[in-house]
Formats: sequence, C-alpha cells, structure tokens
Amino acid sequence: AMLKFFICVAFLSLAVFLLEHCIAEGEENKVAEVDTVTSKFPDGICGSNMCGLLRPMDKAGLVVLCCLFAYMEIIHPLFMRPKNAMEFLPLLATSVICAIGLVGCWLRSLVLMIRCVQSPPLFVKEEGNASKKKKE
Repeated sequence: AMLKFFICVAFLSLAVFLLEHCIAEGEENKVAEVDTVTSKFPDGICGSNMCGLLRPMDKAGLVVLCCLFAYMEIIHPLFMRPKNAMEFLPLLATSVICAIGLVGCWLRSLVLMIRCVQSPPLFVKEEGNASKKKKE
C-alpha cells in the first residue's frame, strides 16, 4: 500500500512539474502575443498577465487529494479495517472532497464566462477589413 501511494504521488508531482515547465516555455516564446491578448482584461484571464497550469487553489486541492489518498491507502486500512469500524469513511470523504472541487470548478467557470461576456472578443477580424480584401 505504501509503494502504491508513493508511486501515485511521485507520478502526480512529476506530471504537474513537467506540464507547468512546458507551459512556461510556451508563454516565454509568446510574451508579446500574450500581453496583447490579456490586456483586454483588467488583470488577465487568470488574475495576472502570465498564468501557469495550476493556480494556488488547484495546488491546494491536489494536496488535499493526496492526503485523502494517504488516508484511504495507509491510515484507514491500518487502524480502522482490523476493527471493522467505519468502512464507509473513505468513500464518504472522497465524495465530499470531489463534490467541493466540482462546485469550485463550476464557480471558476462562471467567473471566467462573466469576464468574457463583459469584455470584447479576443480574436475577431474586423468586418470592414474582410470586405475590403474581398473586393480587391
């Protein structure tokens, strides 16, 4: 159980690190483009001009999920399963934490949609330029 836990946590950590590193390299190569895109929003889409793969709340959620996984795979089997006590607790905790995460995702999506509706579209070609090109 311990090996399974450490392999899963190592895989998750490595995946997040590598993805954030790839995202950061892509953003460095497109700094001018990103600045023009995010300047239409007061603080950029993610709250700053340059945003990575995960926000601090996302990282906190992953830490909570890792703690839950440790409880489910190590602590609960060692201390509760031999007594046949509270067998439902890991499933209950998983359901509650995932439900909170989903509500948070929906709220974040709502905020981003409201920002996009209140701001002009980012990549819209002007109709006048398109019609001029067609006439030529």
